[in-house]
Amino acid sequence: MNLPVSLEKYIPNYEISFFNLKAIPAEKLVEYDHPFGWVLSVMQKEDANVKEFKEIVEQAVKHLEQIPFEKQANWSKLLHYLFMLIFNRREKSEQSDLFDIIEESILDKSRREEVKKMGKTIAQSLIDEGIEKGIEKGFEKGIEKGIEKGIEKGIEKGMQQLLIDALEIKFGSIPSDIIKSINNITGKETLKSLHYYAINSNNIDEFEEKLEALKNGKSSHIKNPTSRRKR
Repeated sequence: MNLPVSLEKYIPNYEISFFNLKAIPAEKLVEYDHPFGWVLSVMQKEDANVKEFKEIVEQAVKHLEQIPFEKQANWSKLLHYLFMLIFNRREKSEQSDLFDIIEESILDKSRREEVKKMGKTIAQSLIDEGIEKGIEKGFEKGIEKGIEKGIEKGIEKGMQQLLIDALEIKFGSIPSDIIKSINNITGKETLKSLHYYAINSNNIDEFEEKLEALKNGKSSHIKNPTSRRKR
């Protein structure tokens, strides 16, 4: 939306400043003992070794305790950020000890209880996210498998119909029980073999013998002769 020229002077104009956190001396970040400065100091050390990172986390949490209770929302946000930083930037093997350090560094009982709940909430949300992703992936895999199975079934259905068509072309009307048996047969190789016998049988009874052999489990009777090795 275009504003009248007379109102343009009231539009705020902020200059964006960028700074390299890694390049700032650590003591500068906490020079004024501001809680946010201590959180920045933890961010600065996110790739530090375990011992060094534990120390800076402990120091930061203790200094965050200085935030007055009337600004409890600010304290909660900064603690939540520390939790997420640990979850996302530190190894899983370290996380439990780091969360214990946070909890033990908080003196106030009510805040300590809030930290416990915060940890459980974040952990549960990550678990739920993992479950959701797992379900989504499983669903996608299921669709993929379903499509593959559907294609396979479609091919078999087409081969069944081709077999019935071949029998009708050669022998005329086909008994319904034979059609029903053919529609219950699966396996492309089996249907291919039956198609061969449909073409080469002298009559429908001869073909039905091959079909009955299959139904009775005598699969050796319906092997496709074309698959035999030529000598």
